[in-house]
Amino acid sequence: MTSVQPPLSTMNDPAILPFLQSVARAYAGNEPSRLLDFCFVFPNKRSATIFTDFMAGEIRRGERKDAVIHPECMTIVDFVGSFSSSVQADRME
Repeated sequence: MTSVQPPLSTMNDPAILPFLQSVARAYAGNEPSRLLDFCFVFPNKRSATIFTDFMAGEIRRGERKDAVIHPECMTIVDFVGSFSSSVQADRME
């Protein structure tokens, strides 16, 4: 399955960027030295993976030449589970 990309001329227009990419661009551009201090919580693993890919692209796109540690990304289930001593039940199918 291939994804359809918008024309390159629109990729820098903030009004057309996907939401997760605009968030990654904002944090990578405004807080590049503090990315390790953030934890992004997503509804599922898919959106966390997509955000991580966008963040990597924004870091590569930036002017930084030193190493950058990506912020932590987790699902809401993992986030809530980190505050509990209970074990999450397996999904029943």
